[in-house]
Amino acid sequence: MATVKAFRGIFPREGIAADFTLDLENLTYSNVKTLAKEKSPSFAKLLVPPVDKKAPKHLRKGISFKLIDESFKAFLDEGILIEDKGDSFYYIEIQNDSRTFRGIWTLTSVQDYLDGAIKRHEAVDLRREMGLVDYISNSGIDANPVLLVYPRSELLIDLSKKVALNSPFLAFLKGGLEYKLWRFPAALESELVSAFKDIGNCYVGDGHHRLEAVKENSLKIRKTLFFNSVYISSPDIEILGFNRLIKSEMNISIDLMMTKLEANFRLSHRNSLVIPARKGSFGVYYKKHCYELECSAENSNLDVNILHYEILSILFGRDTYEIEYMSQKIPVEEQIEKAEDSKNGLLFFLFPVTVTELIKVADSGNLMPPKSTYVLPKFLSGLLINRI
Repeated sequence: MATVKAFRGIFPREGIAADFTLDLENLTYSNVKTLAKEKSPSFAKLLVPPVDKKAPKHLRKGISFKLIDESFKAFLDEGILIEDKGDSFYYIEIQNDSRTFRGIWTLTSVQDYLDGAIKRHEAVDLRREMGLVDYISNSGIDANPVLLVYPRSELLIDLSKKVALNSPFLAFLKGGLEYKLWRFPAALESELVSAFKDIGNCYVGDGHHRLEAVKENSLKIRKTLFFNSVYISSPDIEILGFNRLIKSEMNISIDLMMTKLEANFRLSHRNSLVIPARKGSFGVYYKKHCYELECSAENSNLDVNILHYEILSILFGRDTYEIEYMSQKIPVEEQIEKAEDSKNGLLFFLFPVTVTELIKVADSGNLMPPKSTYVLPKFLSGLLINRI
């Protein structure tokens, strides 16, 4: 069951949507700061507005949120952002060269998450969570939706098809992807709400930190909040993995690695890089050499858990190490270059988690380590804003 409601969406006007919105997956904090300083309108100005460095440190936070509020109002006044005249449900399509992702864009009650009707599968970084709590509570801007995965519903698919028969009110190209956005007709809204009540449990595909931030904010003000969300049917998402680049002071030898892991794993030298094609196989790149690490026997644990708790813990023990997470969208050549530029860089390639595994973990109440899944599609920040 999902408790959804329509909202008065705020979106960039046609013609500037591609330049205004941000693909935060492919931008660094420094990139966003640079965009915020430029004259052209950008959602970056609502994230990291340029604050005068001469301002006292203890006042900068307040100044920052004041600038965000002023920029938001100016964008509305100047017609850069448009606020819908009434509440709506929305339908989105994101198309690349090989497939089209289709989702229903709504607000969802955080109470569903508190009650366990929305389940998560990954642990979160508390520092990042608190930063989002601070941003949302002070700015009131909820501009990056949580991706919620639901069991396939023929009724929701049929309703979406009816909407897509009309022309989208916003369509543009950005980063090789085509984005289209529709409003649900008022005549379909009651049927849509009813269909959501019958879909059973939903699962967080992407946006664990955002959802935790809204939850904490809701508990803080003692009010049930609704959060920005896009629902996509479980067969229609795509899951990539996150590879792990391990950096440490420990100059581990391959012989030592084989000795430490020989009880449960086989380590074999390969002539070329191993990109795992099955569960229980790990590609390893270390000091310009390629290896395959395989489980000696069938292991029912997730590969990401095997790596963290059965490989890294044995290799490094109590020695500290740093992990850099690299999504499998990053070209392999870039990942190898990073490994070679890192001190004792040990790069592991993982087989991605499946949708079935994601749901199984979430239903069991267990959590994968952070950055275990890279779920597609990703949404542009600032495309459809909910003002809390």
